[in-house]
Amino acid sequence: MLLALPNPARQIGSPEWMTDRMKTTRANGIAVVGMLKLISVLRNMGGKADTEQTDRIHSILKRVRLYDHLHTPARALSHGQRQWLAISKLIISNPKLLLVDEPAAGLTDQETELTAELLLELKGSHTIIVIEHDMDFVRRLNSRVTVLDNGKVLAEGSLDEVSADPQVIEAYLGR
Repeated sequence: MLLALPNPARQIGSPEWMTDRMKTTRANGIAVVGMLKLISVLRNMGGKADTEQTDRIHSILKRVRLYDHLHTPARALSHGQRQWLAISKLIISNPKLLLVDEPAAGLTDQETELTAELLLELKGSHTIIVIEHDMDFVRRLNSRVTVLDNGKVLAEGSLDEVSADPQVIEAYLGR
């Protein structure tokens, strides 16, 4: 189940807890894998889901627009929602840096817009590096752009500046 939380009084990962979780998930299914990752994260946060941690997880799920899908198996989520689930797994540990690889790939227009909004919202509390080829998505982020070619910085600046750079045009458009 998608980030479903156990009774806070029970030990996360205990045999009783795992037996209860297995009743509602398929063995080795996506949901189980997601739960095991959550267990690992929570253990690193102190080993038990106390009220503060539960509130934090609920807050993150609301922030990534998944709280209403708390009991939805991950395999039943849309591609965009699975992207947001992956982002939630990143932000649950409160990192200073988020490295996001092609977050708009395969998303609908609406999911792309919501993903851009989410990253802009996270921008205030995290440094975010986005690797993306969808220039409309990059434009929505309205941030500094760095263009790499064979591992070397080719150009830096606004999207309009780097799009007009002759070296970028040569490297990516072959002119």
